[in-house]
Amino acid sequence: MHAKRQTFIIALLLNIIFVWISTPWDFGLTFFGDSVIAWIIYYVVGFLLSFYVTWAFLRALKILLNHMTHHNINGGEHE
Repeated sequence: MHAKRQTFIIALLLNIIFVWISTPWDFGLTFFGDSVIAWIIYYVVGFLLSFYVTWAFLRALKILLNHMTHHNINGGEHE
């Protein structure tokens, strides 16, 4: 349970950084739509989608590393 929470927190922090880095701060709401609600919907949907992708990637990476560690402990033997 503790590892799931850590993965969740890491994915959340990564996505906050991704949104902060990728936001064009000088566009003045004229690039995509003039509506502030359109921008809010755009960012919320994009954040949720990118959070899921990052979370799934981190879980797959953890499984891969656990698998590699298991084989290295056993001397590289395949079961």
